[in-house]
Amino acid sequence: MSDTFLHGVETITSPVLSLVNTIKTGVIGLIGTAATGDTDKLILCATEKDDVQFGTTGTIPEALTIIRAITRKTGCTVLVVSIGTGTPTPEAADFVGAVDPDTGARSGLKCFDAAVTKFGFNAKIFIAPRFSSVGGVKTALETVAEKFKGYAYLEAPTGLTVTEAIALRTTGALWATMSERSKYLYPNPLDAAGTERPFSAYSAALRAKLDATSELEGGGFWVSNSNNAIDGISGLSVEISASVNDVNSESNLLNAAGITTIFNMYGADFREWGNRNASFPTETGIGTFESTTRAQDLIDDSIELACLRTFTDKNITQANIDLAVQMVNTYYNSLIKRGAVLEGSKCLYEASKNSDAEIADGHVVFSKIQTTPTPAERITFDKTIDINLLANIQ
Repeated sequence: MSDTFLHGVETITSPVLSLVNTIKTGVIGLIGTAATGDTDKLILCATEKDDVQFGTTGTIPEALTIIRAITRKTGCTVLVVSIGTGTPTPEAADFVGAVDPDTGARSGLKCFDAAVTKFGFNAKIFIAPRFSSVGGVKTALETVAEKFKGYAYLEAPTGLTVTEAIALRTTGALWATMSERSKYLYPNPLDAAGTERPFSAYSAALRAKLDATSELEGGGFWVSNSNNAIDGISGLSVEISASVNDVNSESNLLNAAGITTIFNMYGADFREWGNRNASFPTETGIGTFESTTRAQDLIDDSIELACLRTFTDKNITQANIDLAVQMVNTYYNSLIKRGAVLEGSKCLYEASKNSDAEIADGHVVFSKIQTTPTPAERITFDKTIDINLLANIQ
């Protein structure tokens, strides 16, 4: 009861519960060549008006054209770094980049380190179209993807057969890395004019499009790219045999090796085909699906950012602990309704994990239980032929 007597009506404002907002998810980090525009500088391209600064020659204009065509309805944010050269064989070191020890100036992929400071968010999908099959570039893309909890979309060298592409996964080969943050892509698609284009630009654009599409329309950052149509493809640079029930089809053999491909859905459209990241098939289980690992990362980052704004450096009190738990569980409940996490995902405070000494030292631990749904990669119908049903014939 209040210490002050009142016979009447009053309004009391309770503490506002800061909600967790999902971070920007479908941001593409694009590095490549361009004949015009600033070099070794992180540029935000939100629309085609921003893209024109890079001209029409080089892998950056090529990729941006593909991305804008696929994401025309949803829009897409692209963070671009140009290495500037128009030559067909730039050095891998130009992509890897460096930090000048005297001036602090960054180049190449090192430019992405400044994304949060400049724009407030990181790229989550990293591509170097036409160059990601170069050993040094591939490794650098994987490193930056690991650093920012993103994904590197990596193409095979051009001109490989299916057998040769699968052989890249053997020990010591280009794709031998078993990484949860890499996706291997083969073969390259052909555009409407029949010109071979980089698979990574199409796959990254599809990922950004799905992220920006509502769950009511089949989208969401937790939805797999696989079995979703890719606009603007007229064919493949290498013909791939495909079937939904033949384990020896080339599309299935590629997927079994942890390689994502393109599936011509019986002439209706071309679809990305493959759910697994590069840790498969050495590893199995939920961590080998791109959609699940990526969704877990994005949810974790969103919760961490919300807690940074709301609770970091605030006093450790029962009220603040309860507010933190409530805030995170409100977010989980919204994700459960949207299908992004499974029922039972939650946050809680456990006294057993928070000793007096740790709290006295300014350290508080919250427990999170969360699981994102896995894609239905394999569906089996267990058929029984029952001749007794013949008796129903009149």
